Amino acid sequence: MTPDHAPRILLIHSDVRSYRVPIFQMLHEQYSAQFVFMYGGGLAKQFHESAQWNYINLKQYPMVGYSSDFSPGLIKLLFKIKNSYDVIISSGLSTFATHASFLIAKMLRKKFIVWAEDCVWPKNMLSRIALPYVKIIGRNAAACIAAGTKTHDFFVSLGARPEKIFMAPNCALDLSIIPIDQEKLNTLRQKINPENKIVISYLGRIVRYKALDTLINAFAKLEKENTSALLLIVGDGPFAPVCAKLLQSLHIKNFYWPQYAKLTGTKEIEPIPPSLLWQFLRISDVVVLPGRFILKDHVPCESWGLILNEALSLGKPIVSTTSVAAAYDLIQNDKNGYQIENDNPEALFTALKKMASDKVRLKKMSEFSRAHFYTHFQYSLMFEGFKKALTAVCKKPH
Repeated sequence: MTPDHAPRILLIHSDVRSYRVPIFQMLHEQYSAQFVFMYGGGLAKQFHESAQWNYINLKQYPMVGYSSDFSPGLIKLLFKIKNSYDVIISSGLSTFATHASFLIAKMLRKKFIVWAEDCVWPKNMLSRIALPYVKIIGRNAAACIAAGTKTHDFFVSLGARPEKIFMAPNCALDLSIIPIDQEKLNTLRQKINPENKIVISYLGRIVRYKALDTLINAFAKLEKENTSALLLIVGDGPFAPVCAKLLQSLHIKNFYWPQYAKLTGTKEIEPIPPSLLWQFLRISDVVVLPGRFILKDHVPCESWGLILNEALSLGKPIVSTTSVAAAYDLIQNDKNGYQIENDNPEALFTALKKMASDKVRLKKMSEFSRAHFYTHFQYSLMFEGFKKALTAVCKKPH
């Protein structure tokens, strides 16, 4: 039940993913909340919680400068339902939703909050043109909600006052509480890793800014020194063919990649459905998200990296780089993993060598990862950030 004095909020987001359901549900339960989903995918209906929500799916259209969320219907909607909300919360600093709703909030004299995980601004032409407006949003939003410390610092760089920036740490589901078929998991483990090697994993989309090639180069060197390590790759994407060729050229033998057969035209590895991602994560010993900066691209780097949250929930040591925002908050060096310089295969090799050669170290790191997840990355803490921001912007002046 919402308290009488709670503000009515309109939250605009791309669409609904499983890791966002808990925070949306908390907002629904504690506030009079409406949700607007910009991608038009209708993904909300697959989650039973959404049956309780007041939400609208908008139709998206292609538009230069916006990846997927351009929907002029948002403008009409914001004016049409202007009497049903007090505060607009829009996600992302580069989205059409934020760019349009900030102006409309000012016109309608509504409070405006921007919620973001951006940590670096691209340096392509369109982004340079948009930057002055983004700075205006950062300086003039009633509050800014940051997904992590790098986003907090980015808001400051845009001119936002520190006292109006509120931390709502990005959270992912606790995979340890999801029921599993232990027999199937054991079968998968035996199939992939019959010799019980240290499994070093990359799981996710394979795009250039995630820098799987850096991991492959580092592992090639590790394999020459430690044949008890296995590289597990689960994913596909536009950069996958480049990585597959690199694996071949480096003559790496200790690896398992379900999509590799499709990419190389061989039948060495039998394809496995992508739905097994969490099972692959469970049989991993170390999870790596390399990452690099590509500042002239529309997506200049990994804005967060939720696979690292998921790995922590299962007590996995993690390794990432200075281009991955999550690494700054999730990794404590030599305690639950390592954060290294981006695009540096030698540094990555050094970190992996330490971990692959010391099972006692890995066990201690595993215990720290699990504790770190429960202490700092719970949805209750994320919700508290939203609550503090809403309380601050709706506080009556003395």
